[in-house]
Amino acid sequence: MLCPTVGVQATCAQRAYRMLAARLAEAGWLVVRFDLGGTGNSAGRLEEERVVRGWAADVGAAMEVAQASGATRVSLVGMRLGATLAAVAAAERGHVPSLVLWDPCEDGRTFVREQKALRAAAIEELPLSDEAGGVEILGAMLPAQLVADLEQLRIAADADLADRTLVLVRTGRSRTRRRLDSLSGEVEWAEAEGQAELVDVLPRDAIVPEVTLERIVAWLEGTPKSPFRVETAGSSEAAVLDVGDALVTERPVRMGPQNLFGVVGEPLGAPAGPPVVFLNAGQIDHVGPARLWVEMAREFAARGRPTLRFDLSGLGESPPPANRPGAVSYPPEALTDIAVALRSLASLGPGGVTLIGLCSGAYHAIEAAVTLDDAGLEISRVVAVNPVLHFDTPPAWSEAGYGEEQQTAQPFRPWIQWLRRFDTLARLGERWVPAGLWWVLDRSGLQPHPARGFATLAERQVPTLLVCGDVEASHFQRRAKWALRRARRSGFLRFEVMPQADHTLFGAAARARADALVRRWVLGDQQVVRTTGPGELKLGAG
Repeated sequence: MLCPTVGVQATCAQRAYRMLAARLAEAGWLVVRFDLGGTGNSAGRLEEERVVRGWAADVGAAMEVAQASGATRVSLVGMRLGATLAAVAAAERGHVPSLVLWDPCEDGRTFVREQKALRAAAIEELPLSDEAGGVEILGAMLPAQLVADLEQLRIAADADLADRTLVLVRTGRSRTRRRLDSLSGEVEWAEAEGQAELVDVLPRDAIVPEVTLERIVAWLEGTPKSPFRVETAGSSEAAVLDVGDALVTERPVRMGPQNLFGVVGEPLGAPAGPPVVFLNAGQIDHVGPARLWVEMAREFAARGRPTLRFDLSGLGESPPPANRPGAVSYPPEALTDIAVALRSLASLGPGGVTLIGLCSGAYHAIEAAVTLDDAGLEISRVVAVNPVLHFDTPPAWSEAGYGEEQQTAQPFRPWIQWLRRFDTLARLGERWVPAGLWWVLDRSGLQPHPARGFATLAERQVPTLLVCGDVEASHFQRRAKWALRRARRSGFLRFEVMPQADHTLFGAAARARADALVRRWVLGDQQVVRTTGPGELKLGAG
């Protein structure tokens, strides 16, 4: 059983956990992956009381899932805070056959301290959010009570935890070794190779440490496997969730020949509006940045709007196409995947679909609204948060024969990609090339401007919300000043700038601002009534 950690480190580790689970399954193990309460796809919120105590119970509940499939003895693997929770569960439920502590936090206080430092290093230019004594870490806001409970959480090093224990620690962490040196039973120590490159970075930069995965699989082979039954019944059953003053249902789905994974959320009663679809944010899966898609989707479903959060090919829980690696933020199959997802929504609600995306997901939302409308799939609204519409052509596009003529917002032309290899030239281009020169580049065909997709959506009268941080907004304001102005004057583009917002919304303040803007725009109206000023929309009641 694989115990997850919390915050951005959990997001960074997701792909490594999936790969580890697949390799263990191939070796004949029954593997259970799960999300802690208030994280990932699980119910609950971090603001609830006794969350840490609930996390320990979550580990026990996941062990019971394995036992319900016939496994009589369950081994545990946990990373960072997940290792701490795995050790606590092993102590409370009686020792386990094998326990892997992967880069463990010896206590919850260490986890909070290190996460605060990681947040400061990753987005140091942004102020910390001070929310009633809570602690902001990268990708989560820890309420004061949760922090206090974490400070009481620690690995009881002298407890009877497991028959065999593998502790993977980073070089130089002698304090961890001293704290855990009295673990009972057979204990093996090894280096957690590549750990900093996996979890001390942003998700787009996370590198899976293959050597560590192989070490864990090989070490677990020393534990006798427990027989089990393969259970498939109930895998797509809907869960009923309490969202404020309403109940909603959520169920996992698989879609199309590519077996795309998604989560459908629905109101208990009849739909009160068209569906909302959430797309991957770069390497981040259907949960969204810092779980934002989960919280938005549940709120929308509570207000009568069916939702779908799903993973494009090779991202999250969706498998990559044959003979191609996954983890490609701009997969060539993206528009095909979105078309499959939209067709699966036919029975969920009336009217066209609202597409919501961040970063590459915003790019795909714009492309889909232009391209798939021609294919008869109605996309009635688009939300693009910090879209990256100019980028170097991903290798997977060339391998798949994906032509630039298919793109509304095109990647950088080869000559600009060549110039971008030189850091000084790239910085000069970003900061000092005037708006007029970008206009010339667009008109001459040397490099299309990044607002072309918005201009097309405005012409087609598709209401679009563009939400940007300072840096992302400046790209549009310089490179596509006139096109953006025309689109805004049409009344079908609303442009909102968020000061001091990090790109991926891992900062709590930026995430809260984006959340409020998107929710108000999606739920507060169903159509654009009139333009009250340049770029300002008069919104009707929903």
